[in-house]
Amino acid sequence: MECCYCPFQGTERQVGGHMTSKHSGLLALADKGRHGRPPKNACHLCHMVHDPVARPGWAVRRSKLERPRMAILTGQLLPGPAGRMAILGRTIVPPGVHRIKKIAVWAEGPTRFQLELKSPDAREVRYFHFDHAGEARRSKDRT
Repeated sequence: MECCYCPFQGTERQVGGHMTSKHSGLLALADKGRHGRPPKNACHLCHMVHDPVARPGWAVRRSKLERPRMAILTGQLLPGPAGRMAILGRTIVPPGVHRIKKIAVWAEGPTRFQLELKSPDAREVRYFHFDHAGEARRSKDRT
């Protein structure tokens, strides 16, 4: 069995322990009691829906948890030369939501990435650029 968030492999019990110790922040976000019942096709370890389809330019190990008022996207960037962009995932803002209250981003290791927000009503695109130096921390952008 393989970890939902990294290449670690082991038995189901070993992977469960690894995820609890190494990826506790992501597991807390996707806690099945916090945002309602997970969908039937959700992973029994991480409670998120995996997207195993390989697409050129997309991140690997993608998973998604969507609820009426929130969405969590996780994934791992492809190995290779720096400067290439990879798509982590896409989500659609539900009808009736007019404001994004919080965007939180977690990164482990040095990372540079761009967040793209498209407004279907105004047909405008806003870009947010993030540079992350190294240690694991959280960066927020409120819009």
